[in-house]
Amino acid sequence: MCGNGGGEKGFLGPKTRVAKGQLYKVAYDEAVRALSEQQGAIDNLRARAGLLFSAAAITTSFLGAQALRGGSLNFSSWLALLTFFAMAATSLTILWPRRWEGAANPREVFLWVIAIATRH
Repeated sequence: MCGNGGGEKGFLGPKTRVAKGQLYKVAYDEAVRALSEQQGAIDNLRARAGLLFSAAAITTSFLGAQALRGGSLNFSSWLALLTFFAMAATSLTILWPRRWEGAANPREVFLWVIAIATRH
């Protein structure tokens, strides 16, 4: 590590010096970016699950009426109903409001960036 004259340790070689405060800012920014990316992925998953659920509900309502018009259910009708209920349960599980756990823990990202910065 290279000193920069102010008592703070530098990083990245003698020509490029990064203060300890800048390392904390980089670590914080990276943790925020990772959490934002995860939240975007969860929002995208929920939007797709909602769209799939609504499309399946509309399709089942139109085609289910045609299938039930004869009065009896055959194997394909039961299979279609079972598939709809399985898909509905999966979609509702994704859409149900709950606390999602992210893969990147901000504290771990922060400590990881600081550990790498202090090794050099």
